[in-house]
Amino acid sequence: MKKRRSIKNFFQGRSNVRRWFFGGGGQIHFDMTKYNFADAILLSIMKKVLNGLQSTDYFLPEDFDNEKNRKKLNQFKGLFFDNIEKVYSEYINNGAVYIYRDIETEELSFGDEETHTYKIESTSLKVMGKSDVDVLKEDLIHIDNILNAVSTSVKKLGVVTIMTPEAGNELPIDLDEETKEEYEKEISQDYGILSNQSPIKIMSRKFDISTINLAGATLRTNENLQTAVKIVCDTLEVPYEIVSAAIVGNPNQTGVYQEEAEKRLYKTVEKFVKMFVRFAEKNLNLKLDYEISEKPQENEKTKWEVNKLVLETLKQAEEKGYITNEEAKDEFLSFLNI
Repeated sequence: MKKRRSIKNFFQGRSNVRRWFFGGGGQIHFDMTKYNFADAILLSIMKKVLNGLQSTDYFLPEDFDNEKNRKKLNQFKGLFFDNIEKVYSEYINNGAVYIYRDIETEELSFGDEETHTYKIESTSLKVMGKSDVDVLKEDLIHIDNILNAVSTSVKKLGVVTIMTPEAGNELPIDLDEETKEEYEKEISQDYGILSNQSPIKIMSRKFDISTINLAGATLRTNENLQTAVKIVCDTLEVPYEIVSAAIVGNPNQTGVYQEEAEKRLYKTVEKFVKMFVRFAEKNLNLKLDYEISEKPQENEKTKWEVNKLVLETLKQAEEKGYITNEEAKDEFLSFLNI
C-alpha cells in the first residue's frame, strides 16, 4: 500500500523532493515544487526578493541603544538576517514561518506547526488557506508542461528530412532495410543537424508526407510561457519585467521598464522588512530602524515631478466630479504609501 501511495503521489506532484540552497546563513533546504523547469523559474523569481532582503541591515535607534536591546537585536538578526533564506522560503512554500523562543535564554529559533511561540502567516494562507506555492501549483505544472513540450520537440524532432523512392514508371519501388540504411548513412555523412540524431529518414515505399511542425510554432509556447510566468510574478509580487522567462522575445523591455521594475521590486522587499520590524516591536519589545543598501535611489526632482502630476490629475478628476475630495486625498496618500 505504501509503494502504491507513493506512486500515486508522484503522478499527482506530491512526492517530496528537497532542493538545497546556499545563503549567508549556511546550508538550508527548499521544499519547492516537484517540477524541474518550474523549480528553476520559481527560484529565479524568489532570488530577486532574497537579494534585497540579504542587503538589509537592521540597527537600533539612538534612544534604544543599550546592552539589553543589543542582545535582542543579535537574536533577531540571527533569524531574520543570518537565516533570511529559510525565513523567506518557509513563508512562500509553507505559508507560515514558525518561530520558537526559549523561556529561559530568550533565544529565537525555527519552530514547527506543533512547537512554536510565534507564527508569521502569509497573505495567501490567511486568504486562501494555503501557501503561495500551493496556490500556484497548477500554473507551475503548466510551465513545466510547456517547457517539456519545447524540450521534447528539440530533442526528438529537431529538423528531419524524409525521402521516399519514386520510379519513372508505374511499378512501385520497395527498398530493403540494408539499402535504406546505406543511403541514410551516405547522405548523413555530408549533411547533419544534431549530433545525437539522424536527420535523414528514407521510407521503403512511396508515401505522401505531411509537414511536421515544431511545438514553438503550433502551440504558441512563448506566449503561453510568458503568461504563466507572469502569474507567478504577480502572486509573489515581483515585477515580470525583470524576469527573463516572462519577457523572452519582447523587444519593448527597455532600460526605462527595467528601472521602474526595480523600484517596484524593492517595494515588495520593503514590505517584508517592515513585517519583520513589526514582529520585533510587537513580540520582542524591540524598536528597530533599517537600511536596504541595494534599494534604487530615487531622483528627488523626478519624485517631486511625479507627485505634482498625480496631484494635478486627482484635482482635475475631483473638479469633473469623478471622485470626491475625500477620495482624492485617500488616493494621494495611498500613492505616497502613507
